[in-house]
Amino acid sequence: MGAYSAAMRKMNVLLGLSVLTIACASASIWAAEEPRRLIETRPGHRFWSTREDRENLSRRAHEEGRCGGFMDITDYPIRGPLPPQSFRLLAGLEPKEQANVLPLIREADEGNLISVITHLSAFEDRNYQTQSGVQAAEWIKDQYTRFAGNRPDIKVELVKHRFRQPSVIATIQGSGPARDEIVVIGGHLDSISPGKAPGADDNASGTATVMEAYRLIVKSGMRLNRTLQFMGYAGEEEGLLGSQDIATRYREEKKNVVGALQFDMTMYPGSNPRMTYITDYTNRDLNRYTERLSDEYVKALWIEDECGYACSDHASWTSAGYRSTFPFESAFGSDNPDIHTPRDTLDKLTPSHGLKYLKLALAFGVEMAEVTTPGYRRPASH
Repeated sequence: MGAYSAAMRKMNVLLGLSVLTIACASASIWAAEEPRRLIETRPGHRFWSTREDRENLSRRAHEEGRCGGFMDITDYPIRGPLPPQSFRLLAGLEPKEQANVLPLIREADEGNLISVITHLSAFEDRNYQTQSGVQAAEWIKDQYTRFAGNRPDIKVELVKHRFRQPSVIATIQGSGPARDEIVVIGGHLDSISPGKAPGADDNASGTATVMEAYRLIVKSGMRLNRTLQFMGYAGEEEGLLGSQDIATRYREEKKNVVGALQFDMTMYPGSNPRMTYITDYTNRDLNRYTERLSDEYVKALWIEDECGYACSDHASWTSAGYRSTFPFESAFGSDNPDIHTPRDTLDKLTPSHGLKYLKLALAFGVEMAEVTTPGYRRPASH
């Protein structure tokens, strides 16, 4: 999750920037000679930033206990009208895939989440400009490919950007009349820290949630009406770079994304162990629908909170005109104090809390994509 300096205060006042909306996008390793980047700290509030500017933005906001976020919009400053969308009507929609979701939930296991986090946090870092960051993305891609086996309806790919680290997308192609509609479940795969960057919570935990949801759905053998995509975004910590690139491409290609679910940190419950639904820069209808799925399948207490502008990759989908929702691990103010440091390690986390988000991911994927052919787990009707 991802960036305020005394030198920038005068400029921020002139631009009407609010400290509360300044980001904690991350400390950076931009080359000193790199040109300034255009960043947006809230809608319409932009300035050309140096590497030091972005580092100070990240440090100050994180010290304040907020992840307001910024978007690096250097390559995506203008967006045209949203292409026509055949959005689902979510208001009042009730869960209906219990026969397919509940068997998956019964297989949800903490151990598999821990295994993924252990592997990812063993990299020196997963920074978007380092070789280890590239290798982490390649490892994730290899796991998706292995889980898919020989299924012809599944495609796994690395998505190249203008920086070193690629994003990863695994696609289960829909087979029903709504196959051209896309459901997205994603989370960023990069990490950041002044030194070693294990990023166990931020965001190996969210990445593990996405990967394990994919594995269980694929293993079930079920076929889906809509296309379901699982994404690992590169470069989130530097201004939502990977997800902006992908969401912008989808918009330009007029792809019909009916909903995007974001997982960024899932295993640090803080002082109040409830799931937290982020209400700002997300879609109200999709939030309400996801909360309903939580009541039905996760059966855990939840609250609502705000995290500020562009605090994670859901903002890229929202900015591109698509509906997004973001369930977070804790209320802001009690979130993990060790992110963006070498102390963001597995021993600080609560895997049983993370299991709630895996259950939600399974429910969201199956309910939103809808099952056309049940998998082998579906119980016989009585």
